Amino acid sequence: MINILSPDILRACMLAENTSRHNLKVEMEVLTPSSFRSVRRIFIYFILDGEKIGTSLAFYNLNEADDFLTSLHEQFKQINAPLRVEIPLCG
Repeated sequence: MINILSPDILRACMLAENTSRHNLKVEMEVLTPSSFRSVRRIFIYFILDGEKIGTSLAFYNLNEADDFLTSLHEQFKQINAPLRVEIPLCG
């Protein structure tokens, strides 16, 4: 699943893995439309030294997002579990 990463994100992962000078954070944002509680949109962001890298990765299934993050952590041990934020959408 690592092959879906853009070159910029992959580079940021490698930098964070190989040096302690760089701080890579992974954030997961879960958006739930207010009228459809069973529908979720999951976005994963990579932030290197306070700057967002590349574009977000989008998933519609929480299990797929978790599988991706597990695979990412197996490949890059320095990347910790992301902060998960649940945000209801208006409308």
